[in-house]
Amino acid sequence: MFSPFVKVETHFGWILVGFLLPILRGGESINPLELSPSARIVGGFSASPGQFPYQVALLRARQISCGGSLIASNWVLTAAHCVHNSDNRVISPSQITVLAGTVNIGQGGVTRGVQRIIPHERYAKSRNDIALLKLLQPYPLGGLIQAIALARSSNLPPPSPVGTRDVIISGWGRLSANGPLPSILQYNRATALTSFQCFWQTGFNGGLLCLQSPANNGACFGDSGGPAVYNQQLVGVASFIIGTCGSRAPDGYVKVSDYIPWIRWTISQNGN
Repeated sequence: MFSPFVKVETHFGWILVGFLLPILRGGESINPLELSPSARIVGGFSASPGQFPYQVALLRARQISCGGSLIASNWVLTAAHCVHNSDNRVISPSQITVLAGTVNIGQGGVTRGVQRIIPHERYAKSRNDIALLKLLQPYPLGGLIQAIALARSSNLPPPSPVGTRDVIISGWGRLSANGPLPSILQYNRATALTSFQCFWQTGFNGGLLCLQSPANNGACFGDSGGPAVYNQQLVGVASFIIGTCGSRAPDGYVKVSDYIPWIRWTISQNGN
């Protein structure tokens, strides 16, 4: 984030404070979703095997630290803050293992090492919070492991009709900020806000998708980097929450369609 923000260390990572706080409802702060061990989709449902074949887990020291989405046999899309240490340096690829092909974090699945970590060059906390991981070995696609299509239209997802929750979010994590840690992948549904509503509630303009859920539902610490999906297309990458898990405030997701040129260019410059 830019200089008006102050970095505050907590056991959950950093919290942004500064000129954004007056615009946030109730003076709530923006919190990254990263945590090790992981967090959970609040108020979610347990996924069935193969229900989300594009979902991957990023493991550090054998514990889940973030989520991600398989967008090609050897490429994972995740959040930039998932691949930075507390001193804001990019971690070594050897520190991350990718797990795909299972909804049970402790059973089954196929792991891959990471060859290269490429965060957005203009990443600054909740701005451009997106990164690509190139795998050492591609996954064989099919069955329980499949790549997901990227949303290419800036109109995706459209603002949800009143009363509907048509965007699917998923991840491994806590039932609440201090709740239990499940082993089974969780999912939930959320409402996409308009760009104006998103700006009004977060202060961010461009590159951001705001997803709203009822109280006691939504993303939580550790769901960072995980997918938001609309009509079988990847529309968002989990980035931050406002206040605490399950609040009525919207959750912040990187808007994938705004980064298609960057994704294409980065992959083309790194050997596909």
